[in-house]
Amino acid sequence: MTHDDGIPSHKILIAEVLSRLQLISPPAILVVDDDPINLGLVELLFKRVDIPIDTAIDGVDALDKLAGRGYDLILMDIHMPNMNGLEATRAIRQQAGFLELPIVGLTGADLDRDIELAINAGMSTQIFRPLTLGKLLGALLEYWGTALPTKRPHNSEYTVAPIVSKGASNRIGDLFLLDDFCSEHTAFESLGSDAYLRIVGAFIKDMEHRLPQWQAETAWTRESKKSFAHRIYGTSCALGAKTLAEICVIAESELDAGHDFDVKILTRKLVETLETLQYYRKEQAS
Repeated sequence: MTHDDGIPSHKILIAEVLSRLQLISPPAILVVDDDPINLGLVELLFKRVDIPIDTAIDGVDALDKLAGRGYDLILMDIHMPNMNGLEATRAIRQQAGFLELPIVGLTGADLDRDIELAINAGMSTQIFRPLTLGKLLGALLEYWGTALPTKRPHNSEYTVAPIVSKGASNRIGDLFLLDDFCSEHTAFESLGSDAYLRIVGAFIKDMEHRLPQWQAETAWTRESKKSFAHRIYGTSCALGAKTLAEICVIAESELDAGHDFDVKILTRKLVETLETLQYYRKEQAS
């Protein structure tokens, strides 16, 4: 099965997770993604229920982490360099003792091709971006407990980390009045303005390094275009940059269908989105 917008309210899921944490130890979760911004977002979301995570940047790194520690759940990005999520899942399933280990695929769009590939590789299910607290906790509660957990001392207490936005100004919220942005299912909605601004800052810094390389690239291939669109999609969803995310989906769909896609369409929208984010970030700071 897949997790989509039909999952229960995230508040109900939070209550269920906190209830279990009173009785058993927190789950050991490994998140595998080549994008540090996506890893940071997942870490912040799980921090709301006081659950730490381990991270890996590709399939090879994930196999190394798995060799040194047992996990209750792996969240695995499908499209990664070096060793992608499908290859890593196959490698894990071939190892003794990992046939039933829950591996949840993280993918950019609800594409039949991705679903079929994930099932054939041995993934347990998939979560489609944008990643939200409700989707993550829904997957966790479905699989947490397939391995016998260790009892937690009864005097341990867990509380939901509050969303704190320092200062009275919240001009960054005006960003979502624009047609190109939407606050639903974003880091702003799940984590508040402070965490959202940290993700915006990380995205801007990352793009300052990567964007000139993409703009100067003259030897685009179908795979490199798909990788570019995939790289941008996850963060654009987290930031609520809906038009940019839609262009990423169109690009991947067209390329998967064997058609070409003009990458300049995506880079132009990326530049426009970055300029908008930089403007509202400065407005919030002023």
